Amino acid sequence: MQYLIRNNWGVFFIGFFIAIGDSLFYYESIASIIGFSLMVFSFYLMNLKSKQKK
Repeated sequence: MQYLIRNNWGVFFIGFFIAIGDSLFYYESIASIIGFSLMVFSFYLMNLKSKQKK
């Protein structure tokens, strides 16, 4: 979990590219839902990183 908190931008861009890549085909599928949920999860990780003591 600490690795994900430290590399939250990587999680965001993986979700971004999954969501955008799937929506380029104009087809709503489970991949776009997974991509957008990864992006939301990355914002949660950013929140956790900001609350950690350095």
